[in-house]
Amino acid sequence: ELGIQFNFIKGVDMSVPGTYATLKQQGIIPQSFSAQQAMRSFGSGVAGMVGCAAAHLGAQRKIVASGQQQPLALVFEDDTRAEDDFAVKLQRLVTQEAPCDW
Repeated sequence: ELGIQFNFIKGVDMSVPGTYATLKQQGIIPQSFSAQQAMRSFGSGVAGMVGCAAAHLGAQRKIVASGQQQPLALVFEDDTRAEDDFAVKLQRLVTQEAPCDW
C-alpha cells in the first residue's frame, strides 16, 4: 500500500528447548549474558525480552548478510501498522534530520 518492499523474518520462540543455547552459540546472545541472573533481577518476563532482542538481532544479521545495497532497512513487529504518511516522514527524517554520516 505504501510501496515499501518487505520480507518476513521468523521470530524467536524462547520456549522451544535448546533455543537459548543455540542463540548463545551463534553469538546472537552474548556468552557473558546470564538468563538466570537477569530473571533474578528483572523477573520472569526476561525470556520474552531476550527472544524479542534475539529476533531483532537475527533480522539485522540477515539484512547485512543479504549483500543488498539498500540505503536503509527497518525492522518492525508483525503487528505494526504504518500510518499513511509514514514513507514521507521517514524520507524527511533520513534526508533532513539524520546525521550526514549515516
